[in-house]
Amino acid sequence: MSTVSGIDAIYRVHIGGCYVKENLIRYKATPTPIFFPASCFLIKTQKQWSMVDCGYSEGILKRHWGLAIYRKIMTIEPYQLDLISAFDKLGITPADIKTVYLTHVHPDHIGHLYRFHHAHWIMTEVAYRQLLRWQRIKPMKEAMIGSISFNITTINYSKQLEIEGVSFNAFPLNSEMIALDLSGHSRQMMGIFFPQKKLILAIDANWRKDWMSSEALKRYTFAARMVQNNWQQYQETNQKLSLLSEKGYQIELTHDNQSESRLF
Repeated sequence: MSTVSGIDAIYRVHIGGCYVKENLIRYKATPTPIFFPASCFLIKTQKQWSMVDCGYSEGILKRHWGLAIYRKIMTIEPYQLDLISAFDKLGITPADIKTVYLTHVHPDHIGHLYRFHHAHWIMTEVAYRQLLRWQRIKPMKEAMIGSISFNITTINYSKQLEIEGVSFNAFPLNSEMIALDLSGHSRQMMGIFFPQKKLILAIDANWRKDWMSSEALKRYTFAARMVQNNWQQYQETNQKLSLLSEKGYQIELTHDNQSESRLF
């Protein structure tokens, strides 16, 4: 498993994004397109950089019937699809990334995976099987995944963790990070909990933090529910995260309308 020696900082960076009309997601909303950035999270320690997910890449614009359907539903905003420009702001290159945590296998999370064959990849067994299936699709392999890393660790959520009375299936990644099972949007989607910082990277547990309440979830359209892997689990995960948010925990989502920033 990865080693961490004192987390110095965590940064949110945007690697592309998409526009979706809000009324496609929520009843009684306007048809105004709203922007969902594809955020990645960069973790700086005393010895190395790690990355959580890889955002969109130019590969999402490739000709493929599956990607064409994806783009029809979600209008891709082609700004800063190039991960390099995001890295330049922090003075790093892909070679500086030693570990990639892959939370789940969707195009807005694996876009630049091909740049990190040298790194240690950490993901669930479910995500690994999905990744192998996606690699058999030529446009996905050529534009997003490339060759599979020789250094992969797969995890199962073999532990039970209680955070202030809220229970999760979990797996310790290292002394400062714990993987949480945030199933719902995707099967066994990995969230990452930083106990010392009271911070949870909740990834695609929802689109917006202010949509996580049970009342807000009732407004979700049939289409918004159908794009989740398991709607019941999605609601349960949101309920847990909402409780922790009320207790003062910082919840960060991939697609929330937050600017690029240092989380701490």
